[in-house]
Amino acid sequence: MNSKRESVRVVSYLVLAKKLNFQSATGAIYEQQNFNNFRPFIYAAVVTYYLHYKDRIARQSARKQGRTTSNCRYRDLPADYLAKVLNLGKSTIVRYRQKAWDAGFIKMKHRFKPLLLPIEELEFCRIYGDEEAWQLVIHNNQVKIQLSNAISSYICLRTKPSLKKHIQARKKVDPIKEGF
Repeated sequence: MNSKRESVRVVSYLVLAKKLNFQSATGAIYEQQNFNNFRPFIYAAVVTYYLHYKDRIARQSARKQGRTTSNCRYRDLPADYLAKVLNLGKSTIVRYRQKAWDAGFIKMKHRFKPLLLPIEELEFCRIYGDEEAWQLVIHNNQVKIQLSNAISSYICLRTKPSLKKHIQARKKVDPIKEGF
């Protein structure tokens, strides 16, 4: 995307995979003719990919332990997790997620956990508490802990078979490891 010219250049998945050295063959389906909301779509596609990735990891670890996971529409995806994975700032992630939500590609729910603490003692906890004390908020005249947002996505992801073959072939012969 060229922000100066406000233009978008779309290349094939294979060219993009070679250029950006993709590790995944998953792509998002964009079917609209209007590119005005393309950037929020990209943000939502990245959020959706990591929602599915984190959910897949949780299901695998639960299966290894002999447990089952709940299959709900809304999944937990903290901004800290995305910031760490994408190597971006937390405020940038929150801003991108908000743009994707405003465009209607994802849906978020704010989550709170009730806390038995009088409202008068909230400021004392924020001053003398640890970093987690800033997660305390007043919601419906009650002190609660603000948890990460639960997110549901409307983006459809699918795997590109040709891209998957390309990535697997690239992993077999790595010139850096082979000493070329």
